[in-house]
Amino acid sequence: MKILVPDYYTDFKCKCGECRHCCCHGWGITLSYEEYMRLLGIECSEKLRKKLDCAFFVLKDCDNERYAEVNMNYLGNCPLQSENGYCTLQCECGEEVLPKICRVYPRNTYYPVNGEGACANSCEKVVEMLFEEKNGLSFKEIEIKSKFTPEISDEILKIQKEALGFLQNRNYSLNERLIMLGEYMKVNSDKKAYGVADFCGAILDTVSEIENYSPSFSEYASVVNGDFGEYGMNPEFFFKKYKEEKIAFINNFPDYGICFENVMNNHLFFERFPTVNPGETAKDKYMELCGVYAITFFVTVAYTYRHNLKNDFVDVIAGLFRCFEHSSADSLIKSYLKRTGRYSYSFIKTLLLSV
Repeated sequence: MKILVPDYYTDFKCKCGECRHCCCHGWGITLSYEEYMRLLGIECSEKLRKKLDCAFFVLKDCDNERYAEVNMNYLGNCPLQSENGYCTLQCECGEEVLPKICRVYPRNTYYPVNGEGACANSCEKVVEMLFEEKNGLSFKEIEIKSKFTPEISDEILKIQKEALGFLQNRNYSLNERLIMLGEYMKVNSDKKAYGVADFCGAILDTVSEIENYSPSFSEYASVVNGDFGEYGMNPEFFFKKYKEEKIAFINNFPDYGICFENVMNNHLFFERFPTVNPGETAKDKYMELCGVYAITFFVTVAYTYRHNLKNDFVDVIAGLFRCFEHSSADSLIKSYLKRTGRYSYSFIKTLLLSV
């Protein structure tokens, strides 16, 4: 079976113990019932057995596919990770005993179903590779062994192709490209006038909500409240402070536009945009995509104002996407927009033009 993948896909190699941040840091990794029971009964050393007995907990809303979750330690790391960064389970028992997500990560696990494959932005090595793709993301077909037949509709493929085309059009800024994508998708607008106060309020509110939801997000986004929280009641000062930090960001990372272009295109492809879950619409996915971009860009600007090395840029992107690509945090953005009456193309345009 042939699947479509970004060119970097076949070149990816795990950094193993050289990673600054473990890829499983800060997000809930789940196991199937079969995987959970297999690990409970696996033959291993007494030292590893003690770790395995405390490494997982059964979920309250479990089913056969999502039965248990890794019980992260107080640092937010997997208890099976050794001090040198390697997995003690894999080192002692081999790769074949690992849960599926640990074996294939950062590659997505559903590619045989839709004939596509990508690697997650939550992996720092992937982000580093994306930052080096100066000519933009390109794709190729590879052959894999699979018993599945791809199940992706022509309409989804058409929108996805157009979306990738919009986001790679360097005649416009990335913010403008996302606005053009909304026009193409005929996202409904409204007649409200949105301004700086709406932009500032939405950023502070959504960052605060997601911070409470995700430790990996909070690790980087906490600087937002530190730098901007005091300006919450004064949008003009808030916006002035943001513009000051954005100028510093652009000066420190002059190729930031290419970096974000590749990151967002990779995210779009990894998430199979605009594939929807039950009860969702393509408009929902567009609003979430724009929200993820705006928040990621804002938090990155704020974080790198004090942490301005290239590794810091990589780390904040990977850290934020450990939240966005491995949880339902993006749905919090959609819920917030609906709850506050800002669920419209008009507001998204204001958000994108402001950030």
